[in-house]
Amino acid sequence: MSRKFILSLAGVFLVLAMAAGSQTTAEASRALDRKFPPPIEIELEFDKTYEVNIGRAGVHIPNSAMQGTLVFWKEEGNLRNYSSYHVFTQAWANVEAFDPQGKQFDRVFGNVQMFFDLDVLQRRVYDEGSEKNMNIWYFNTFEGGWRKCPTGLANPGRSVAPYGRLVCPITDFGRYGIAWTLPTLQMKLEKQMGTSP
Repeated sequence: MSRKFILSLAGVFLVLAMAAGSQTTAEASRALDRKFPPPIEIELEFDKTYEVNIGRAGVHIPNSAMQGTLVFWKEEGNLRNYSSYHVFTQAWANVEAFDPQGKQFDRVFGNVQMFFDLDVLQRRVYDEGSEKNMNIWYFNTFEGGWRKCPTGLANPGRSVAPYGRLVCPITDFGRYGIAWTLPTLQMKLEKQMGTSP
């Protein structure tokens, strides 16, 4: 092969690499520009029912025991690599509430439920049972890390959530996510030793 041919071939590869790099940069820029809808704020009154959602996540309050403002929003997180064993399948959902004077509530009063409507793949993972451990998880800022929320399957109707809805009663305001877990080494050892619950 001639030196001229090799140099022109290298030039073509350089141009292709630069084009691919600019395409990747453009895609990353577009991904960063994608924003979720702004937070939803609703005014709460005692003894009223509320349901607010963004996409397939939301909050349901069947009979409000709070008065003030509820704020609900979703955020994109590092869903696949945030922890060593959680695999989040939707963007995280956040909920906070403030009294009429604007002071943030420390804890939840009454029955407040976080929900995530399932798609067909999430429903399959949920149906696999304890092996996958698909649940709603709460991020505990005081202790650090994700904690399992007691999760159940609800059926709000095929027109609302054709594959079902995972629901958990919340006791704390903050960040929630729907995830299944990869088995940790400790889980595998417990299963082998026959000591797992």
